[in-house]
Amino acid sequence: MRPVGLVLLALFVGGATAQAAAPTVRTFKDYRIEIDPVPPPAANADSPRPHQELRILSAGNVLARVANERIDLYGGGLTDLGRKDRRNVVPALGADVTGTGMPVAVVETYDGGAHCCTTLQLFALGPEFRPLGAIHGGNYPVRFRRIKGTPGLVAVIYDETFAYWMASFADSVAPEVLLAYDPAADDFRFNAALMRRPPPSAKALKAEADRIRRDAAWKRKGEDNVPPALWDRMLALIYSGQAPLARDFLQRAWAGKPDDRAGFWHDLVECQLRRSIYWPDIAPLNGWPADKPATDCPKD
Repeated sequence: MRPVGLVLLALFVGGATAQAAAPTVRTFKDYRIEIDPVPPPAANADSPRPHQELRILSAGNVLARVANERIDLYGGGLTDLGRKDRRNVVPALGADVTGTGMPVAVVETYDGGAHCCTTLQLFALGPEFRPLGAIHGGNYPVRFRRIKGTPGLVAVIYDETFAYWMASFADSVAPEVLLAYDPAADDFRFNAALMRRPPPSAKALKAEADRIRRDAAWKRKGEDNVPPALWDRMLALIYSGQAPLARDFLQRAWAGKPDDRAGFWHDLVECQLRRSIYWPDIAPLNGWPADKPATDCPKD
């Protein structure tokens, strides 16, 4: 399967804001949200970057400004919903995203790079206005889903630690990560209970390992002869708390030189995986200590 965007965020307790021409206006109870028009693209690489701003106001006072190259409320033109996946939902302005009854505004920003970066900023629109932190999608979209037994919405993101790791960006592997609102942190956090899942059947894993072992990539010369499908499945198992099965899968699916197999596990798990911001959560999910990357790891 396939987080950090530049978001300029300032909070104010009073004062009015200078108006951009013809902002789009959305309202929720006593709150007013103004979104400046989409700016024209930069003329060339040396030109100043475009700048768009969203403001949240109440009683004429600016409570927050969020600015980036592009900005909108979640569900607007910036949002990549994966419309064929009916599990994805768009929370309305003021929806109970956290499951606590608190109305929330979800603001999406985009840095304007080739495929990076997407960040969501969340704001509580209750009797007390406050920011609720950020959800970083980075190179990949952020989507919301309802999962039975979980209050509010679950944010689905993709760990970009493995972008360009032994593959082009298009072929890069990005394990799915589920975030849920944590009242103690007042933010969306890695949710181990949601991440822990039963493994595929032994029959399905054997069939997948057989397909990968027959992959034509193994016949290529150089360092890119390991098919990404191998570590896609291995990481999916590890991120669901099934690390022993990931090592067994490597044993079954590996078609390279036998002496290189242990080195691949080392580079993938003991090096690159440990660079993930989610490593402190992934490690205990699998009963591992959250050790730092090995001292002999390849450079980034």
